[in-house]
Amino acid sequence: MLKKIIAAASAILLFANALMAQQPSGGVKGTVVTRGTREPVQNARLELYSGAEMLGTVLSAEDGTFMISGLPDGMYTLVITSSEYMRNTVNVTVNDGYVKNMFNLSLTPTISEEVREEMSLTEFDMDDSGYSDSPTILFGSNDIFTQLTSYNWSSIRFKNRGYLSESQDVYLAGVRMNDAVTGYSPFSLW
Repeated sequence: MLKKIIAAASAILLFANALMAQQPSGGVKGTVVTRGTREPVQNARLELYSGAEMLGTVLSAEDGTFMISGLPDGMYTLVITSSEYMRNTVNVTVNDGYVKNMFNLSLTPTISEEVREEMSLTEFDMDDSGYSDSPTILFGSNDIFTQLTSYNWSSIRFKNRGYLSESQDVYLAGVRMNDAVTGYSPFSLW
């Protein structure tokens, strides 16, 4: 009789452990920030999709943080929207029941039509000459970088101290080289 009770109790414990192991315990967390200034974005709407099925929606907190928990292992699509910002879509994979930390998810501010028009009328566009009187290749200057390389690729194509990768996209042969998560363009990716 005692053996039957012990066997039944151990079987119940084994089945309880197996059922607890099947509970989804993974998740996604991170912080929603602006692309240029890295300031937190409050009340950004984050929608989690598995294929075409929407699994849930959360809003980012005042400090930009969010947390979606109780996810089974798998691949998900996280869609981030907020007023005054462009929509951002990020693919997320949850493995082994861990909460995936996405760190900083950046949103790019939308550009108003007035600002867009001002940007298109730059001094370069207004230049009627079509050529430059100064030589653009093989000359020296006071800048040590230019002296060592003996080339000047003009200010349109190249900045002596590097691109402003935190505020603009960098393309190489038509391929966007900015990091998908941070928005920066580290030269180690080239």
